[in-house]
Order: sequence, then structure tokens, then C-alpha cells
Amino acid sequence: MIKGFNHQKRVMNVKCIDCYSDTGTFQIMINPDSVLVSGGHFGSMTLGFYLDIADDHHFPDGPWDWTYNFLPVRSIIVENVTVAGDIRINASQDNDAANDYTPEISLNKVTVKSDLYTVGSANLVKMVDCSIKGTHYLKTPRIIWRILSSLPSRKNRRVDGRYFGLRFGCGKLENLAATAWGRLWS
Repeated sequence: MIKGFNHQKRVMNVKCIDCYSDTGTFQIMINPDSVLVSGGHFGSMTLGFYLDIADDHHFPDGPWDWTYNFLPVRSIIVENVTVAGDIRINASQDNDAANDYTPEISLNKVTVKSDLYTVGSANLVKMVDCSIKGTHYLKTPRIIWRILSSLPSRKNRRVDGRYFGLRFGCGKLENLAATAWGRLWS
């Protein structure tokens, strides 16, 4: 996981060379700048999201609303990487509590063996020689957050007596709440 914060605590100039995780998710979020991921393979990857999509940080009116705008990366290059599951990208313009910023996301020679989900502007994600075996989905942030806001609050997230969450795990979304999330992309 590569995780920055706001303008006061910046994470910059990070290089991950030939890293791997056979089944785990590689998360990069909350405003990091000048990140290079070169080589390697991962179970899934999130850029600008927490692993759990139902995490309170993803709700613009939730308890972590003051960090909501920090989620997207500032700049990242992912090259020569294979992802067995999904890649989820938050390509939304945001603010680090001091300045607006526009993410610069570059995928070069990336193989995605499942789906690629982009929230925000497709223009902010540059793709060169990429292979996506599944589907590339694109949705605006307004649609995504409307769906997420319709989910029960974090305290009350129970379905049939079970707690639920939406997790990205090797390209598979789990449980009933994931069905609502899945419908969004269909």
C-alpha cells in the first residue's frame, strides 16, 4: 500500500520495482505524487480507492468527509505489470486541503486479466499497449457516490443478520451489497 495524506504530509517519489502479490490487492491512494510501479504482478489494484469500496472514506458526506477529496493519486506510472483481477481507478479532480489537483495516471504495457473500472474522466488515464481481458467500465463520480450513498450507514450495514462490505478480491465482488455495486457497472 502506498498512502499519502494532505498538503502537509505528502508522499512523493516512490518507486516499486518488480514487486508482487499473487492474490493481494496493491492499493495506492490519498494524494501520492510521482509514483512509479514498474514490473511485477498483483491479484488486483486500486488507484485512489480503499480496498473496501464501502469504506466511510468513500462517502462525501460521511464521517471522513474531510479526507474525501484526498483519495485520488496525483501522478502515477504503472508499467509492465500484470493484474490477475480488476483494476479500480479514481480519476477525479480533487483538492488536498490547500490546492486543487488533476490526477495524471499512466498505464503502459499493463495486462488486466479481468475488468478495468474508471470513476471520473477517461482523459485522465493514459493507456499505451495495455491488454484488458474483461471490460473497461467508465462512470462519473456522481453516479458512483449516489449508489454508495444509498447503502446503509457503516453502523447499520447488516443484511440478513450478516455484516457486509464490498471488497475487491482477485476480481471477485462478494456478498449482497456487492450485487448493488455490480449492477452499477452492468
